[in-house]
Formats: sequence, structure tokens, C-alpha cells
Amino acid sequence: MDGIIITARLKSTRLLKKVIIKVEDKTILNYLIDRIKNQSDIPIYLCTSQETEDDPLINLSNESKINYFRGDAEDVLNRYYECMNFFNLDNVYIVYADEPFIDVDLLKLSFDQLKNSKKPSWIRNDDYVDGVFGYGFNYSALKMVNNLKTSDNNEVWGEMVSKMPLKIIKNFCPYKIKKDKVRLTIDYKDDLDVFEKIILEIRDNYKSMNIEEIINVYNKLRLYQINLHRANDYNLRIKSQSI
Repeated sequence: MDGIIITARLKSTRLLKKVIIKVEDKTILNYLIDRIKNQSDIPIYLCTSQETEDDPLINLSNESKINYFRGDAEDVLNRYYECMNFFNLDNVYIVYADEPFIDVDLLKLSFDQLKNSKKPSWIRNDDYVDGVFGYGFNYSALKMVNNLKTSDNNEVWGEMVSKMPLKIIKNFCPYKIKKDKVRLTIDYKDDLDVFEKIILEIRDNYKSMNIEEIINVYNKLRLYQINLHRANDYNLRIKSQSI
């Protein structure tokens, strides 16, 4: 069985409890869930920690009628693996709760690629613009990753996984814009301001608009003037965490 894993915690410090911040009376996480549900019938699983600070996420998952799994706070890879075991999943696509404009077409493509792969496989989509892509794993790949991981503190795990003997399937961004010219993730107040302006512009169309249409709105409103500078801050922070 396939499953979409939404990674969510409430420990953020730059933008406090960002995934349950409300924009137009809807949380950031709900925007993501609604967008996926509107375009796909693949089951969604919220994957969070056992820390009490994350209890509000469980309430939200129940209200949204999606399953949830609670695991280790720091060992994210083990949390994914245990979630796959608990729900008997064969293939997963991992997305992040602070990226509500997920590219569902890319998500579906990744599942098709996993179904056609017999080897432990990792779908890498990080050529796409920030805030729209996730990563795919089949069960044998995530089992290998969990066994071979070099640290139990692995919130930033990409560099570690890239060194493992996995079949890597890399998808390249087809949008008519460079990756470094758009930022659709939410990590800072500037990013939240951008998201809010897009939602005010497109309203309920957030559920169905494709990524190129959303990027056109981003450019039309010149939102790159607000948050694009944050990309460098984010990349430096991720690099420091992966050393």
C-alpha cells in the first residue's frame, strides 16, 4: 500500500508553531492536507513525535480525518520506518507540513517510479523549487536507511542517505523558471507573508492550481522581493546541521 507521510513538529523557533498558524481561518497544515486530498486518494499519515508539545497536531489530524503516528523526537528516519511498519506501507512519499503548495503531479510520478523499481530506491526531487517537492522511498530502502544511519539525531538526513547503496531516481524540474528564483516553503515570517498574499489572491484555487500557475502568481505579485533572500539563510542553516 502507498502512503503520504507528512512530517510535522511544533518545535520551530524562527516561526513559533508555524504549521498550526492560521491564514484565513485555516492552518498551514490544513492547506497542505486539503490540496493533497483534492488531487489524490492516496492515504495520508501525519508523522510526529511523542512529545507533549506536539499534542495539538494529533487533534488536528483527527479533525482532518487522517491517521497519525508518534515516534522518536530526534530520530526522524526511525520514525518514518516505524510508521511504515505500523501501517503496513510498501511505498511512501515524505512531505513537510510547512510546504502547503506540494506538487501533487510530482508526488504521483514518484509513486509510479517506486512501483516500477525492484531495488531499494530513493526518489530525489530536490531539483524542484523549494516548498513543492518531497522524497519517495520503498520499504526496503527505508529499512536500509534506518539500519545504516550514522546518527540517531537526524532531522537533516539527506546527505547521510545520499552516501548509502540505494538506487537513486532523480527527477528534474520542468517549470520554466530556475529553482533559485522562487521560494514557496514557510520557515520565516517573510515566507508566511508570501503565503498569505498568494492565498488572498487565489482563494480556494490553492487546492487545484498547478505549481506553474502558483509561480506565476508569485512573480506577478513580485513576492520574491519579500522572501527570496531567505533562501540563503535557510541553506546555510541546513548545511550547518548536516555537518
